[in-house]
Amino acid sequence: MVTREAGYFAFPGTPAEMNAGLAFFMDALGLPQGEGPSVSLGAEAEALSRGLLREATESILRPLRPGDRDEHGRLLPTSSMTVPTVDGLAKRFLHFVREAFESAGTPLVRKWPWKGGAPYAVALSHDVDLPIKWRLRTALSYAVRRRDFGGMVARLRRRPDPWWTYDTILDMERRAGVRSTFFLAAGGRHRLDPTYQIEDRRMRALPQELRRLGWEVGLHGSYLASEEPGRLREEKRRLEECVKMEVDVYRQHYLRFPSALLAGLREAGFRYDSSLGTSHSAGYLSGVSTPHSLEGIWELPLSLMDGCIDPARHPMFESDQSRQETVSALLSSALAGSGLVVVDWHQNYFDEDEFPGFQGLYAQILSQSREAHRGGVRDLASWWEVRHSARFVRQKDGGWLLTGEDLPAGFTITVSGGTLETDHRVVIRNLADEVLITFQEPGPWAFRVG
Repeated sequence: MVTREAGYFAFPGTPAEMNAGLAFFMDALGLPQGEGPSVSLGAEAEALSRGLLREATESILRPLRPGDRDEHGRLLPTSSMTVPTVDGLAKRFLHFVREAFESAGTPLVRKWPWKGGAPYAVALSHDVDLPIKWRLRTALSYAVRRRDFGGMVARLRRRPDPWWTYDTILDMERRAGVRSTFFLAAGGRHRLDPTYQIEDRRMRALPQELRRLGWEVGLHGSYLASEEPGRLREEKRRLEECVKMEVDVYRQHYLRFPSALLAGLREAGFRYDSSLGTSHSAGYLSGVSTPHSLEGIWELPLSLMDGCIDPARHPMFESDQSRQETVSALLSSALAGSGLVVVDWHQNYFDEDEFPGFQGLYAQILSQSREAHRGGVRDLASWWEVRHSARFVRQKDGGWLLTGEDLPAGFTITVSGGTLETDHRVVIRNLADEVLITFQEPGPWAFRVG
């Protein structure tokens, strides 16, 4: 029997080697799940989809398994990372789902990934590893090894330090109408750790001022914190004492991602992490761009870091054009796949004398991503968490209720193969395969599809 009423999507029981892939597909695509009338894939599409699920699961879980890693224990890229391959697998899965609903004569309703119907998203962040350039030791080193006495002169004349660029960053982001996350260290004794102490007067004032102005503060865990839960908890405590608020977003120093990290984050009370990335290349290390749950932690993979296109580390990026093209390619890839770009621009890279062109590259990111859903890492992570918890509930009268906690205005759903009616204020936009409906008031929202 052919119906014109929307229904849920059902997929037959999956073996363990497909579970992570199916969970990611359902969440990334925002497919309706629940009890009631449902639509399943046909036999051929189901068989093909199982291959997609196996491949996706293998990629998603790769960071949790033994594999090729560098001297710091960071996962190494296995192929080109320009395109998020797992996101692409999800799009192919969506094609099968659409065909199944169309064959059943049933409209497909799903949750759009980003607020306001934005075509993609950008999370902005800054790791604070080296907050001051002209420490006495550094200034002496420049003077002796490079015959560069600028640092000593700057210290003697008490000139502003060229790496204390926070006002520059905040001004750029304020003019672009966005906020970002600053990841600050709060401990560590390894030779590769940041050397500042968060309790120092100037460093203590920095996160307090950032928070007062509306920017986000996260913990930049020390080199060994990823392996030592006690150290991780202590660093979290120290930063929270300075900021005077709970800190639940994290990025690991050197992007070290051992198997023990996620358990340590859970035990310490973190909810969000953005450590899954690499300094070897820009792009998507595990093939995933969007937030996804790994062992109870929402992971936002890091995909664009200044060091990945620094010509001092990667000679192929000697020209401004090569760096600009890489930035544009990643943003364009996210746009094409409704994905997410997580940006990490260290505050010292805004020093134009030391890193010429990198402040302009950050300005390019802000300018080119105007149509994206933008914010700090925590802002984008909490949005995804709210979206994840939202549920389509079938009502006795045949209508639907989209319900969940703290559903904000700007929440967007899509309809394929049907029309939507609601008494709520909405903005409607037509795409090639579906219609976007953006609610202009907080949820829950009641609607009918036919």
